[in-house]
Formats: sequence, structure tokens, C-alpha cells
Amino acid sequence: MPCLAISSSCVPVSLWSAIKALRRIGAYQKGDERKYHLKSNGFNFEKILGRVAELLDLKPEQVLAVGKYKKTVAARSLLCF
Repeated sequence: MPCLAISSSCVPVSLWSAIKALRRIGAYQKGDERKYHLKSNGFNFEKILGRVAELLDLKPEQVLAVGKYKKTVAARSLLCF
């Protein structure tokens, strides 16, 4: 599975499927807990934005640009997730 690798950590691109798998085994996390976990591992918005842009062959400004272009929408969806 492709991953979102920043420093020595690797976060699966399909985080939603990972969260659903955790729910199936009864391990629930609230959104704030996930956010804290990411922050504690050195993730911030700029790092994730840069990595998403790199993965989808876009510039960071394009990820945040207004519009409904398929690639931009996919990048924003991944970034928001």
C-alpha cells in the first residue's frame, strides 16, 4: 500500500480504511486523538501539504487552489483526511 512518508514515519495513503479496520476490532479514536497523535509524531499542515502535493505531482499552491479539477479535488480530499 502506498504511504505518506514524512521523516521516519509512514502513514498509509488510505487512512480511512485503516480507521475502519480499527473500528471493526473495537479500537475507536476521536478526531482530536488522531490529530494529537499526528502532532506528537512531528506532522504539521505544511509537511502533509507538501507530501500530498508530491504524491500527486502538484505544487502545494495547486492543492489549495479553488476549483473542482479532478486531481486537485483528490489532493484536497487526501489532505483533509
